[in-house]
Amino acid sequence: MIVLLIGVIHFSCKQNENPVFTSHEINESFNSGIWKISSYIVDNAEQKAQFERYHFSFSNQNIVTVADGKQTYKGKWSVTKVDGDDDSLSTDTNLVLIINPAWGLSAFSKDWTINDISEDRLVLENNDDGATSMILTKVQQL
Repeated sequence: MIVLLIGVIHFSCKQNENPVFTSHEINESFNSGIWKISSYIVDNAEQKAQFERYHFSFSNQNIVTVADGKQTYKGKWSVTKVDGDDDSLSTDTNLVLIINPAWGLSAFSKDWTINDISEDRLVLENNDDGATSMILTKVQQL
């Protein structure tokens, strides 16, 4: 009876929908290389072609550098943990990018949910102004 009750409680609780990453995982991934956009999807349409010239690097002083081969732009990055909706037990790990909008890089200045991190890949999602996802892949190890 007790085993059955524990099983019912376990399966009736919502599982964490989004992975939660540690500060160590995030810093190790972000600070370890130069990244390029391998996918940028807005409302199910791939937009990578207009962004593939940009490369990103993240410093441990929370400075993000975006370069396109001609110019270099600097902004700030930070990581936050945000509780999910009221009906959710999930916690999102978010990457906040702030880059001067005058530079025409407003597509990147968002509060991105980190869906996955590996040594050479970052998967980000934002739903503020339409469904947007961005995948960064490492092009150079630092």
